[in-house]
Amino acid sequence: WTADEVLEHVYEPLRKAFPDYISRRVIGKDQTGTYTMWAYTFEPADWEQTLFITGGIHAREMDGYLGLARFFELMVKEDGSHAGLHYLRTRVKIVLIPIVNVYSASEEHIRFNARGVDLNRDFAAHTEAETINVIWLLEQYKDEAAALIDYHTAYGQRYDIYYNFRVQAPNC
Repeated sequence: WTADEVLEHVYEPLRKAFPDYISRRVIGKDQTGTYTMWAYTFEPADWEQTLFITGGIHAREMDGYLGLARFFELMVKEDGSHAGLHYLRTRVKIVLIPIVNVYSASEEHIRFNARGVDLNRDFAAHTEAETINVIWLLEQYKDEAAALIDYHTAYGQRYDIYYNFRVQAPNC
């Protein structure tokens, strides 16, 4: 599936089925100016905290952003029988950019964007439209977001897991 097909087949049916809970908006275009970047907001009536989640920065990591899509499908349709999913569904506002690297997810399924830049390495310099769009949206939630989660896939290689916490929101 292309980036648009993932949205069309997974996120859009959920948004249409739960319009009072899920909304979406355009956050910009990719570096080529061809592909639209979308953000979805999952907002329960009585939310207590906010998570900011991104996926698909490396579009070759398809099982990562498709797994993220499946997770959201399970969370949205939860029936109250799973305490963790129920808490997320009823008490956590989630701002999600399902696929950051929309060009590569639509064209080549590689690590880089159309200009050959690894977007995961561009957040310090923010030279690419994709990272500028993510930062623009994140700025709107910087005082509210308790955490930012960037969803990847490890491809069977051994990676050390590390955590880098910087408290920004008063509710962290």
